[in-house]
Amino acid sequence: MNWEEKPKKFILERVAAFILVGFLAALVLSLILGFLAWIWESEPIQRNFFPKDYWEKNANELESRIEFYEGMLQNAKIELEKKEMVVDLEIKQTMQLNKALGIDPVVAREEVGAKERKINAEIQQLKDEVVMWRKGLEETKRLLYQARRELSKYR
Repeated sequence: MNWEEKPKKFILERVAAFILVGFLAALVLSLILGFLAWIWESEPIQRNFFPKDYWEKNANELESRIEFYEGMLQNAKIELEKKEMVVDLEIKQTMQLNKALGIDPVVAREEVGAKERKINAEIQQLKDEVVMWRKGLEETKRLLYQARRELSKYR
């Protein structure tokens, strides 16, 4: 290497090092800013520094959740009512079909019994679903009451 090539190589190495340091600094700064944004949006920070906004947002979310639970509860009640309305018809249909096909009465009774157990299990599942949605609705209403009570402190 002659004396003219050394300064060019030196300058290129310095520029590359400067770019690398700049990239790493930008990366570290991005990570720090992301972490700070994550902490800033955390529940304890929002609840303690911006309580009115926090409780308003909380109340709005709970109101939306209540609408969802009410819709799902109504849907489950309708499904239960439908199933209870047709249970006798389904059993009669099974009996008639077995009779028409000439199935042995012992086998036919077993089939009807199995059909009854299946329908009763479906009805119980729907009843459990109604209870689940009702409990969720009641709990959400309780949380909404608490959120509104907290919000009233800041109005």
